[in-house]
Amino acid sequence: MGKTLSPFFLGFTILSFLLISYGSYLDYTRIEINFYSLSGLSLSFFSSILGICFVVLEVQEKRLMFIIGIIGSILSLIYLTFWSPLIWDILITIVYLVLNAYALFYWKHPHKMQQGQTGILTRSLSIKEIYFYTLIALLGTSLLSYIGIHLGRYSSPMQAISDATTTAVSIIGQWFLSKKILEMWYMWIIANIISIPLYISIGSYTYALVYFSYLIISFYGLITWRNSTSHIKYPNNNAEDNIINTIKNNLK
Repeated sequence: MGKTLSPFFLGFTILSFLLISYGSYLDYTRIEINFYSLSGLSLSFFSSILGICFVVLEVQEKRLMFIIGIIGSILSLIYLTFWSPLIWDILITIVYLVLNAYALFYWKHPHKMQQGQTGILTRSLSIKEIYFYTLIALLGTSLLSYIGIHLGRYSSPMQAISDATTTAVSIIGQWFLSKKILEMWYMWIIANIISIPLYISIGSYTYALVYFSYLIISFYGLITWRNSTSHIKYPNNNAEDNIINTIKNNLK
């Protein structure tokens, strides 16, 4: 079911690696050189490289991405624990680690509704599910923003809200990915747009360039998955009740 890379996408992937390298160089020129700072920079660089590999494999629908995701999450968790002021990034990374392990199993043994001849099929959200997950995102953002602002670790309330928003949206996106739901790409696009200025605000140019690359790849992935023959295209909402019942059984 995997897809071959187009020349454009392959070229942009190579460009992404170069952007990460340049971002790491910018970070290197701004830090005091010692073992602690170089260790953090190295972890940031390698976890970023693995992140690009992850989304490339994600576009291709390769299960290998989840193994890459587990390794990258472990490296990111070490980096974020000791070097990042964004407290919710640690929560995201822990969730990523768990959901990557779950997805590695689920994509191999999906619910029968998503079982295709060559592997797991992509499905879309129903209208009711869209309302439900939108509510979850809003409640999650509000709660995490409130906690983050009162912890006083952010330079401004807007930074706390941005971090909370990307956390809520990214966790939902990762859950969608584990279930191979098309709308995960919209979650990634929202999270990436917010993350770019957020990481610039804390001086992490490496991660800012990483999320810029993620943003472009997310648009490409959305188009690729939407046009895939493995995408389950549900009928109009006139048949929504039947769809919801099927989805509820799938989520059990």
